[in-house]
Amino acid sequence: MTDQSKKRGGARPGAGRKPKDAPQVQAVANKPETSDGPKEPYRWKPGQSGNPSGRPKVIGEIRDLARAHTVDALETLLAVMSSKEAPPAARVSAAAHILDRGYGKPQQSVVNTIRDARRLTDDELYAYIIDSSGGDGAVEAEENPGLAN
Repeated sequence: MTDQSKKRGGARPGAGRKPKDAPQVQAVANKPETSDGPKEPYRWKPGQSGNPSGRPKVIGEIRDLARAHTVDALETLLAVMSSKEAPPAARVSAAAHILDRGYGKPQQSVVNTIRDARRLTDDELYAYIIDSSGGDGAVEAEENPGLAN
């Protein structure tokens, strides 16, 4: 082989597909072992806190700083909401934020009215299907033919 054939392709130096390197073998960390197997140093001991120093003070300082500017922020929202030059989306957003702060965000409630279908009888399932379809009888009940052989 000539030196020219060992080079990678391309006009620029170093251009072309890179040769595959041998896979790197990672060293296995020496973990102290006990009679129960390898020791896991990253586990919490019973009664040990994962955050012994508690919540960082910085969050409290930022919260206090933001609360110090509450009046200015509310006045800005009021100015945007009242401005006829502001885009409608900005006015609606400002109004929504003002209402959220005054009355709280509206609660979302989810009502689950159907029970677990596995616990319903065939008649209850049929009645639910009829009620769901508007009661127009679009779904017809079948006689129970039994299991096919």
